[in-house]
Amino acid sequence: GQVEELDRLVRPAGWRCTPAAEAAHGLTHARLEAEGESIGTVLVAYLRLRVEATVVVGHNVAFDGRVLGAELDRARLDRPPRVPVRCTLELARPVLDLPPTARMLAAGFVGPKAPSLAEAVRGLLGREPRGAHAALDDARDALDLYLELERRGAVPPA
Repeated sequence: GQVEELDRLVRPAGWRCTPAAEAAHGLTHARLEAEGESIGTVLVAYLRLRVEATVVVGHNVAFDGRVLGAELDRARLDRPPRVPVRCTLELARPVLDLPPTARMLAAGFVGPKAPSLAEAVRGLLGREPRGAHAALDDARDALDLYLELERRGAVPPA
């Protein structure tokens, strides 16, 4: 199928980019102020693409869905229609079968650890992730993971 991409920066409105967040993704508050667009403009652009989607692929899609849903609600925008979701975190978990952390074991959880995007890329694709928490790079890595998982027969039918 066809892959569509959207890469936008959001201009801060009543919030500041923390030093920890800047270190994680490399976007400074000053750059977001200078180059970012309003959250409403970005959400409308996202919705234009999303309403055409027949499937959504991502890593930790549940988290992204909660964040996007909250922003759509706050902007009083309708949520897009439901489509099949393919979460590479959930699809990769049984394939990678990472051991639970000590903290997970202490909490009584004994199943495989959910892989971070970086762990999944290294474990399934044999390379380093494209960028450190850069949204478009993360999305492209998630797509590569999905295609690899599909190749391995680890993606159930829709």
